[in-house]
Amino acid sequence: MDDESICPNAFFDPSVNMTYFCTNLSRYDVATHELGHALTSSLDNGLYEYASGALQESWSDIIAETFSQFWNGSGYYPPRNSNRSCVSSGDSKRWIVGDDCELFDNSLRDLYNPQCTGLPSTVSEMQCYPYDLNGVHTNCGPPSLAYALLADGGVFHGVSFTGIGLLKAWHIFFYAKYYYQLPSETFSDYATHLAQACRDIIGHPLKDQYGATAADIVSSTDCSTLSALLDAVGLDDQPCTTYTLWGAYPSYLPTTGSIVNILTAGCPTATEYLKIGTKTLDAQEYLFSQLGSTSGWNCLAEFNVPSYDRIGTSSPSSNVSFTVSADQAQTTKPVLDATYSLPQRIVYFSTPVISSVSPSSGDENGGYSVTLVGTGFQKFAGPCSPYIGTSYDCLICFWYKDLTHYYADFGTYVDSKHISCVAPAAKGTWQVSVTLNAQDLAYPTTFQFVAASSDGTGGWFTTKHVIWLCSCVAVLVVIVVAVVLSYVIYTTCKKRGFTLVPSSQWQSLQMSSATAATS
Repeated sequence: MDDESICPNAFFDPSVNMTYFCTNLSRYDVATHELGHALTSSLDNGLYEYASGALQESWSDIIAETFSQFWNGSGYYPPRNSNRSCVSSGDSKRWIVGDDCELFDNSLRDLYNPQCTGLPSTVSEMQCYPYDLNGVHTNCGPPSLAYALLADGGVFHGVSFTGIGLLKAWHIFFYAKYYYQLPSETFSDYATHLAQACRDIIGHPLKDQYGATAADIVSSTDCSTLSALLDAVGLDDQPCTTYTLWGAYPSYLPTTGSIVNILTAGCPTATEYLKIGTKTLDAQEYLFSQLGSTSGWNCLAEFNVPSYDRIGTSSPSSNVSFTVSADQAQTTKPVLDATYSLPQRIVYFSTPVISSVSPSSGDENGGYSVTLVGTGFQKFAGPCSPYIGTSYDCLICFWYKDLTHYYADFGTYVDSKHISCVAPAAKGTWQVSVTLNAQDLAYPTTFQFVAASSDGTGGWFTTKHVIWLCSCVAVLVVIVVAVVLSYVIYTTCKKRGFTLVPSSQWQSLQMSSATAATS
């Protein structure tokens, strides 16, 4: 079903077996891609993060483009040039997901050359960051490329591969999906399962898209081609082995200290060290997983960072730099990613005080700005889209009535004495405060939502009522003008000797006149 609220996305919800599309996104290959997710949920039910999630995205692209070619959908185009150059206007759009989706400039992903749409072609080129559920979309390129090359052939890294045909490639990948794939499948697992699936169906008759027995039969030579392609895209390689620091979450701490999560990739040891101020702390590393994965490449270490005065810092508001290492001597340090690593610093903040809110009441429809007034507010720099749970490092305006009625949204820092919040739609008396990383920053103040008020002041003369009143006055004016005009016409006619004749008499007069004219 179309749903504008999810734009520019589409997704399958396994809890209700329903697929939702951004308006105008329910095109053939996009719809089939989402059905691929439905098939995943009923087969291996893979975890949607790390390699397992990337393999799900790859599988959904594979099924979308395969069905497009089998049944002459939007992806039904002749084979592309074997050098796999990026598609230009007028070129064959074979293997292009979203080739007729204007929302994505008619090219969401390219299975035949993933780099044309900004995705890696090999495991060694993968994005290791914790964004996108540890790369489920950004790392789906290598298995997709292996499939497209297996079907059509082409040149990759200077090596020419001969394709085995779409039907045979499809049977191998589907067999591996149906019989072998695991909920927490790694790329290496996938390479093993594809090779096993190919060996399993050697010499067996294959069915085409209409259910008829095809002449194609998988051979050992086809399996050798598959093996070479899996090596070429590096599915058996260990991903993300470079020790990389992503950042500290949260990076803003109360003056009394707090737990700080250090997130890294390529974790070389089981213990990690954090040097901050005069302190060197150690913590156990464990796999960073948001959905319960048992394998991945990002690690999390929780450090109990003490108060600012215990690390030799005199001012609670100053930036405090830190270093991370895999050994206490600080010889093995992570590298920084120029794009995605956060600054190596934390900031202690003092507890602000809220004295009032202006206005203190407003329309229950919400949507207007209110200002929290107080002292000690700070501007927190984010990121406002966190990698880890609630570690936004951004001000949140938190509205609360009871355990089942609450609302949170980003606040806007005005200055050290003012924070701007947007009022929700609510009724009755609520508390409003500011929070940071799911922790209250200040005692709340009271806000009263008033019925039928849209200007934030309450009372009767609101925009809605003014419009209603103006409409009534306009109707009344029209009636008065009509009455006055009728009276003027009547008195004028009477003065000039005209007689106003009722309609029944007027018809009689017309008939008499007509008779006289014909006589």
